[in-house]
Amino acid sequence: MNRSEKIRHLFEKKINFENNENFALPTEAYTCNKWSIPSFQSQKQELNNTKSLLNQFDLEEWSRHTRQRDYSSYVIRFVKQKFQAELVTQAWCKFYECLCNYPVIPKEAINLNFFSSVHLCEAPGAFVSALNHYIASHSLDLQWDWWANSLNPDYEGNSLMEMIPDDRLLRHTYSNWYFGVDFTGNITKYANHVDLVEKLGQRVWLVTADGSVDCSFDPGNQEQYVEFLHYCETLTALALLRTGGTFILKIFTMFEDSTISLLYLLNVVFKKVSIFKPASSKSGNSEVYVICLGYKGKELLEKIWEPLIAPYQIGHFNPTTSLFDLNKIDKDFQNQLLRISEYFMKRQIERISDNIFFFKNGSSVESAKVHQVKVQVAKCYISKYKLKAIPKNRRLVSALDVSHFFQSDTNKFKFENRVVKLEVKSLIPMNVSSEILEVKIGQRIAEVKSSRFCPKDSLDKFVFCNNEVKTSAILYQTIERSVAQTTTIISLDDCNFNTYYEFQRYIFYRIFYSNKNNFLIVRVPFVTNFLVGLMFVLISSYDQVYLHQNGFIVLYDYTGKNLKSAKNLFESVDKTYRSVEECQLFSYDVLQIVSPNVFYNSNFFDFIWNYNNIVFSKFL
Repeated sequence: MNRSEKIRHLFEKKINFENNENFALPTEAYTCNKWSIPSFQSQKQELNNTKSLLNQFDLEEWSRHTRQRDYSSYVIRFVKQKFQAELVTQAWCKFYECLCNYPVIPKEAINLNFFSSVHLCEAPGAFVSALNHYIASHSLDLQWDWWANSLNPDYEGNSLMEMIPDDRLLRHTYSNWYFGVDFTGNITKYANHVDLVEKLGQRVWLVTADGSVDCSFDPGNQEQYVEFLHYCETLTALALLRTGGTFILKIFTMFEDSTISLLYLLNVVFKKVSIFKPASSKSGNSEVYVICLGYKGKELLEKIWEPLIAPYQIGHFNPTTSLFDLNKIDKDFQNQLLRISEYFMKRQIERISDNIFFFKNGSSVESAKVHQVKVQVAKCYISKYKLKAIPKNRRLVSALDVSHFFQSDTNKFKFENRVVKLEVKSLIPMNVSSEILEVKIGQRIAEVKSSRFCPKDSLDKFVFCNNEVKTSAILYQTIERSVAQTTTIISLDDCNFNTYYEFQRYIFYRIFYSNKNNFLIVRVPFVTNFLVGLMFVLISSYDQVYLHQNGFIVLYDYTGKNLKSAKNLFESVDKTYRSVEECQLFSYDVLQIVSPNVFYNSNFFDFIWNYNNIVFSKFL
C-alpha cells in the first residue's frame, strides 16, 4: 500500500448500521441466561492470539516503538502550533473528527439557537474544548450550556490509577462540573445518576461518554472490564437526552453479549448508528466511537426501563444473565455487527503485525518514511477538517492559558533560619468572610488515595494511623510545659485512628472546642481539601504565624479576638457535621469547607505543599 492509500484508509474507518428502523425492541431485560456467539468469540481469540505475540517485548520499548510509528502522532503538535487551540490532546483531536464527520449538533438545536451537552468521564475536558472550538470556528450562533462529569480530582478517596488528575480546565470552569451527591464523580453510582437526571431532566441535545478503566493487567478481556461503565454511561445518556439528541460512546471490541446487546439497544432507540475510528486514534488499539444520531425518546423504553435500570440500582450485573435474549436480537443486526467487528479487528491486527515486523526490522530509511507519512497525515487532518484559529474571547477560559499543568513552586519558603515568621497577607489571596465557606458533604474517606497537596510517593509511604516515628520526647515535653496554659497543641503523636474521616473530625473539633488563644500544630500532614481549608480559615484569622523547620506551625494571638472570628465561621461546619449525624447518612462526611479554587495560584498552596514536604521528610 502506497503512502496516499495509507492516509486515505486512515480517514475512512467508519461503517453505518443499515435498516435499523426494522429492529424491534425486546419486551424483557436481564431475564435470560447468559449467552455468547461462537463467531464473535472466534474473532476475540484471533485478536488475542496476535496480542499475545507482544509478550516477547519489553513493555517500555514496545510503547516507545508504537508511539514512533503512530501515523497520527503529529496531529496534536500541528494543531497546537498552528491554531493555539485550548487543551489540545488526542481526545480533542478524536472528538473534533467526530464533529466534522457527523451532524453531532442536531439541526433543530441550531434552528433554536440553543444547544446543551453533557460530557461523561470527561476529565481533563478535551471534548468540551474541541466542541467549543468547533462551534466558534464554524460561526454557529448558539447559546450553549454544558456540564461535565468525571472522577473528582478533589476527592482524595479516588485513586490516581483510576482518574485523570489534570485540572487545567476544571479549576477555571468548576461550576460546570458535576461530581454527584457523594462528591466522588463516579457515574457508576446510581445515586449520582438519579441526582444528575433530576438536575438536568430530559433537555440535553448531546451526551458524550469517553470512559475507560485500566485493563493493562488483562488486556485480552478489556471489553468485560468496561462493560458496566459503558452500560451506566448509556443509561445515563438515554435518561438525559431530549428527542432528536445525539449520543457518542467510546467502546472497544464488540465480542461479548453485553456489548452486542447494548449496540442493539442503541440501534433501536436512535435513527442512525455508526461505528467510527478517528484517524487520530491509535491504529493498534481497539477503541472506536459509537455515533448515535436522532434519539427517538425515552418513551420508547418505558415498558422495559425498570428491569433495564435494575443492575445500575444494585451496582453490578448478574453474572448469569444477559441484557437481551439472543433470539430477540434481529438476525440482520447480528450479521451486520459481525462484519463491522471483523473489519475493525482485522485493521487492528494488521497494525499490530506491522509494528511487530518493524520492531524487528527497523531502519533509518523506514523511520524517514514514517516521518513523511506523519507529516502528511497532520496536514491532511487540518485540510480535511478546515481547522482555523478562534478569537481568544471565544475560548472557554479567555483570559488564561490552560495549556500547562498547575505545579507548586517548591522553591518558596526555603529556610534561612530555624523559624520563619509568615506574612499572612501574602499567603491569603483574599479577605476571609462568611462567603468564603463552601461546605460540601460526600462519601466518607477512609483512606487517602490521592492528594493535590503533596507528592504521590510521600502519600504512598505514609500512613497516619501507624506512625512509628514520634516527635522527640524531650523537645515535645519542653514545649508542652512552656506553652500549655495558653496554647492548644495538636500533634500527630496524639492521633491514632483507623480512618481518615475520624482523623479530620478530631482535628476540626480540637480547634473548634479550644478555649485557648494560640495553637501549636506538630507535624500534622494536611493532604485533603478539608484540612487545607480548615488551615486556610484558621491562618487567615491570625496576624502572627510561625513555621519551624521541624514541621511545627505556631499561631499566636494574645487577645483571642482572631480565634473567635474563625470559630464564627466554623459554626456552619459544626452544624453540617451535626446534620449529617442527624440524617444518619452513615457513609457521608464533610469533605470540603473552602472551594479548592481559593488555593490555586496562591502562595497558600505553595506554603501547604512545602510544609507537607517538611512533615513527610521526618517519616520517610
